Amino acid sequence: MKTRRKGLGRRSFLAGIGGSAAIVPFLPLPHSVAEVGDIPKRLVVFCTPNANGFYPNGFSPTGNETDFTLSPILAPFGGGDTVHGLLLGNLQSDIVVLEGIDLEASYDGPNPGAHLAGQNSVLTGRPLMPGNLFDGGGSETSGWGSGISIDQFVADAIGQDTPFSSLELGVHNFGGVSDIRFVMSYRDEAAPLPVESDPYAAFDRVFGDFVADDPAQLARIRYERQSVIDFVKADLEAAKGKIGQADVHKLDAHLEGVRSIEQRLTGELGDACVIPEQGNPINPQQDANDETVARLQMDLLVAAMTCGVTNVGSILWGGATNGGKFGFVPGVSGSDSLHSLTHRDDQAAKDEVRLIANWYMKQLAYFAQRLKDIPEGDGTMLDNTLIVWCSETSVASAHNRRNMPFVLVGKGGGALETGRWLQYDGAVHNKLLVSIARIMGIETDQFGSATYGTGGLNGIA
Repeated sequence: MKTRRKGLGRRSFLAGIGGSAAIVPFLPLPHSVAEVGDIPKRLVVFCTPNANGFYPNGFSPTGNETDFTLSPILAPFGGGDTVHGLLLGNLQSDIVVLEGIDLEASYDGPNPGAHLAGQNSVLTGRPLMPGNLFDGGGSETSGWGSGISIDQFVADAIGQDTPFSSLELGVHNFGGVSDIRFVMSYRDEAAPLPVESDPYAAFDRVFGDFVADDPAQLARIRYERQSVIDFVKADLEAAKGKIGQADVHKLDAHLEGVRSIEQRLTGELGDACVIPEQGNPINPQQDANDETVARLQMDLLVAAMTCGVTNVGSILWGGATNGGKFGFVPGVSGSDSLHSLTHRDDQAAKDEVRLIANWYMKQLAYFAQRLKDIPEGDGTMLDNTLIVWCSETSVASAHNRRNMPFVLVGKGGGALETGRWLQYDGAVHNKLLVSIARIMGIETDQFGSATYGTGGLNGIA
């Protein structure tokens, strides 16, 4: 099910204008030579284990399908908050809130623990494989996930014309592919994809080839804190004279975003970043730095998508049984990990979990706002993107994976009608995965295990 864009590609266009290959990922395909289909669809998955806010209390909106009031946890989508220096607009018309979806696949197969089973089924629609590799305190041990995840299924269809078919990023997620707690994407059964939670390594991986050809030169450049953009400034200025005005504006937005990322990576925002050498970054494994790492990773993914480096990405915020502490969130003491808080029954713990869940929604709204601020075609990048927020349990304290909440953001290129709150009564979550594929332009009636039926969610796709 692989698809490729039609018409003149970026590299062919650049060859025609004599542009440097170094600016390829920064240059959008000019509208004058592009067909309508050349504006790509994009898929992003945000997974925040444990961050369900003791669902449904504090999460569920009130009202009806199209006329609803956002809950305290979802309030950031109503606008007015300033997140990472960006004022959020009203995004309620850009979201679809889903409730009442059952993660049935996580109940079948071996049970190494609810969090592990949920996280490794939420994108695959399949149970875990048998085995004795993992034990998360459940009734059994297990192996890895048993099939391809929806993000990789989509990447196979829309990611073949970009340097990276997908990017798997993380925040406070350092288990690698040796621990099932710290992955959620699979290329195939027992083929998990590693999550890159170091934003500096991620930046060098995505943009390093456009800075230098060898590690020694890259290190020298980073040490001298020179800008990536400065190396291709002449080519960029020449290219601007040969593309439409709309693309000049978009190119400027792309380059400003990349420059902003690099400035933060090299510590030019003040005392928060210490630079002993080479623009040395902050420690991404420290809880107190999670907020900074979150912005770096989100901005990196926005830039990668805006610059045509990838059309599919994910951010895994912590791992299953999230051990992160959130003392940087106002009102949260930081004395207990998120996982520990979700298993406490006192009101103080419940309040802190809801504050953390609200913080996560602010990050999601920030990411969406960044995309909405970038013009594309007759709309914005957000209009052509589908962002899927998920968690691995509905009620973490009870290890429940039924009546799961999800949030969809963006119109998926016009395939999704937004501004709605949809409530289901035990719909199998594989139907949501089918709907995601259809929104991304892939015609299919089934995803994951055939045990859970066919077709998409009513009212979605």
